[in-house]
Amino acid sequence: MILVSLFNYIKSKKIILLMIILISVLCLGIVGSCSSINEDSGIIRLLAKPGINPEYLGLSEKIILDFYGDENDRTRSLETLKVRCYDTTLKDAHACYNLAVLLYNQKQMDESFSAIRKSVSIAGSDPLYQSMLRTMALQLGKPEILEEKEETKLLGTLTRLELLCSKDEEKSKEIMVSLLKQGILNASMLNIGGLSECITPQMKEEIITHSLPVKYNYKDIYYQEKAKSDPFSGLWDVSYYIKKKHLEDEETINNSLTLNWKLVRKNVKLADLEKAKSYLKLFLGELRNHPYQKTEKKKLLSIEKAAYLLIEQDDFFSSARQLLQEF
Repeated sequence: MILVSLFNYIKSKKIILLMIILISVLCLGIVGSCSSINEDSGIIRLLAKPGINPEYLGLSEKIILDFYGDENDRTRSLETLKVRCYDTTLKDAHACYNLAVLLYNQKQMDESFSAIRKSVSIAGSDPLYQSMLRTMALQLGKPEILEEKEETKLLGTLTRLELLCSKDEEKSKEIMVSLLKQGILNASMLNIGGLSECITPQMKEEIITHSLPVKYNYKDIYYQEKAKSDPFSGLWDVSYYIKKKHLEDEETINNSLTLNWKLVRKNVKLADLEKAKSYLKLFLGELRNHPYQKTEKKKLLSIEKAAYLLIEQDDFFSSARQLLQEF
């Protein structure tokens, strides 16, 4: 009766938008109880703001669980994602991504492609969405979609090259020469992976002359990206650790805190304890007066404790235990 009264009210007042929302929620089966709408209702869930918040995370979990439920649950899951993805006010790029992945698993390639394009249009710089878009563009043979925008243009060029590989030698050669001239590819990259299978020895000899020093050091980019995932990366240069090197062997340190600790170790190794003490004072002073002292206090204390324990217990500092007096 409550629903009938509400429907008549909507009809009489011609509040079309509210009626559409209500019908959508009811059809999707998101409302837990059709006779009561509280702050945990389907409407709230449907309009949950994207991001790291309980409402959105709960909604995302429910959608995925529903997809792997029965047929009705699966339909509800996909419809919820479609509503969120194509709602211009929500700008929910991750809903579009999830929709693209689930549709891809169902072999609905065109719909999946449409959804991931929408995701990239909302958050074009996100590498997760870019990667999915490239996968779809490669499968559907549509590299031009990637070439439309500056942030995915290079991905589009590489996708086009992969599609032309071994099928159109002249076009493949043209693209590779262009990439070599830009320094994006170099001679050594023509010997590995898919590129090595893409060209004949004769073709390689023809294009190798266009090779320039590579514009990007992909190894360094890999280490930089991996370092970002370390919880201490904002306070400490973890690059040597990621590369599995000793701190003393790392030539480039981009953090004064890490550099001072390196110099402590270096001078302990040289048996110059006065210099080691000077650098330890700089190290501790920066730790205790760090600009992130309020927000990263626990991590800064952990670094100080680790330094103390190393000097106290590590064999490396066996001849320099007197440095403990500086703490």
